[in-house]
Amino acid sequence: MADRTSERVLVSLVGNVFPPLSAFVTAPILAQVLGVEGRGELGAATAPLLLALGIATFGMPEAMTHYVGRSTGSLRAVVTRGLAWLTLGGALGTAAIILLAPALAAGSDAIARLIAIAAVALLPSLLLSGLRGVAAGLHLWGLVTAERLISSVFRLGGIVALAVTGTLTELTATIVIAGTSFVGAVVYVVLPRHVSRRRGGRELVAHAGLLSFGSRVWVGSFIGILLARFDQAILLPLSSAVALGLYVVAVSISELPLVFNSAMRDVMFSSESESQQDERLALASRTSTIVTAAIAVVIALVSIPGIPFLFGADFADALVPTLILLGGVVLGNPGSIASIGLSARGRPGLRAFALAVGFTANLLLIIVLAPILGATGAAIAACAGAMLSGFTAILWIRKLFGFRLSAFYGLRRGDIQAIVAAVASIAGRFRRRA
Repeated sequence: MADRTSERVLVSLVGNVFPPLSAFVTAPILAQVLGVEGRGELGAATAPLLLALGIATFGMPEAMTHYVGRSTGSLRAVVTRGLAWLTLGGALGTAAIILLAPALAAGSDAIARLIAIAAVALLPSLLLSGLRGVAAGLHLWGLVTAERLISSVFRLGGIVALAVTGTLTELTATIVIAGTSFVGAVVYVVLPRHVSRRRGGRELVAHAGLLSFGSRVWVGSFIGILLARFDQAILLPLSSAVALGLYVVAVSISELPLVFNSAMRDVMFSSESESQQDERLALASRTSTIVTAAIAVVIALVSIPGIPFLFGADFADALVPTLILLGGVVLGNPGSIASIGLSARGRPGLRAFALAVGFTANLLLIIVLAPILGATGAAIAACAGAMLSGFTAILWIRKLFGFRLSAFYGLRRGDIQAIVAAVASIAGRFRRRA
């Protein structure tokens, strides 16, 4: 990896660490205070919001990153029009969640009210995602990191404060989780200054052009968020609040190894939008898988004694789903980088197709397995979906751009050398700045 790419990945990595780390630290607190059933009810209350954050975007955050990165058109026009579409999506999404709340709550009036409360955060959270997309296109990874840090600190601090004062309930936890989903937007007050400094091309990106690319990305994002979050939204009706509580804990743990993958995906989408480099993309896939696998192994070993110790004996049954989900994270990693390559190279529809394959497998399996195996069945379904989605993306990028399948898999001596060189380069930069 080039020095600049390595540094961008590192800064993005720092930002991507905070959200799952905050979720992991707060998970035992929520589990101990709320119990298995209460934790499941909280998961049911916030799952629609998390789901809608991917569905209601119209693909605008990614489209804004793409056009800003390519310096195509007036940047002010891209920002203004992207935020307008996000406002529309937020309004429609909020109304849809409130209308569907009774069905998603499986007949519970209390959970339905919590779902409606969480839905209020959708619009500001979507606008935040648009600002983040612009910052990513400008390679302002420091701003993105600061935003995620602020949100994570406020979420962790809020949950801890409620627990210490004895006021942590499903209602107060829902308010904190929803409110902190957009609190980090304050860092983007400096974004207009950066936009004004960057001159775009003469071509004006029209609403139709922005929406055309965004809609193709949106299909993939929509299916991707379904693949990642829909199981939590339907597990309560399919199984029980206890199963959902166990599964939410397993998901929060299994997402920790994704921090490096997420950082690599963010940087590669922006970089590949600027210029296409086959070897860089393949190297990013392999190195991301190496690091992700190493993190996953460590987390799996720690989880064996750690889950009952941190979460309580009632959550011991979350271990098997956690291990299954960790396996899915590693096996699906190469394809996730390939799918980003498809989007950045102007083929977001094919990324959507790959995700659709994975989601279909996930949905069919969870419908069959969740009523029988509960959280374990949901984990098996998620693992299968991630594997099939990733492999399909690799098949597409092989067919269209001439990659070999082996380019995204395995371990080469050069990969380790690249990682070591990147670490040495970054360490050298820090020493020079110190």
